Amino acid sequence: DGQESANLFEADFSTVIPELPLGPSFTSIGVLKFRRVSNPENAVGLLEFAQKDVDGTSIPEDDVTSPYQLILKPNPELSAQFQDVATGTDLLETLSQIPVGTVLYDIYGEPAPGAEEIMIGQLKSKSEIVDSIYGDDSLFFRHQRPSVDFERYPEWAPPDWDPEESILETMCPFLRNKN
Repeated sequence: DGQESANLFEADFSTVIPELPLGPSFTSIGVLKFRRVSNPENAVGLLEFAQKDVDGTSIPEDDVTSPYQLILKPNPELSAQFQDVATGTDLLETLSQIPVGTVLYDIYGEPAPGAEEIMIGQLKSKSEIVDSIYGDDSLFFRHQRPSVDFERYPEWAPPDWDPEESILETMCPFLRNKN
């Protein structure tokens, strides 16, 4: 549903967002755009994310397990601290107030759709928060289509899921030619 404030710690972040009804709104345009390359359009897959250990070592395929969903729940103290942050405030100005070693988010995993969330870790600040050329120019995250997860865990797929639908409809030749 989004939020009105600029408080980065106001609401949970998740790899699955609630399904939105289509209607005459900007949100509907976004849903239709995502639907061109991902089915369902309200989720990202996590299987590829789970294939590496914390140090980047590949995990043997038979040992890889991934949750259906990750939920990052903000530290309530940070939520309260930044509740009055004005829209348009520089993000670095806000984040630089966070001391080293602060828990930013508790991380929960949902093992399967509808399963109870399990706390699996915490995201903590390890150093002062600063801007960097590396972060601006070299650090990128790719959104994995949920179909990769559904191939491994078919019980997670929605009943109307068609593995070919989103790839065939896209104009992106990379996605059309990738299985």
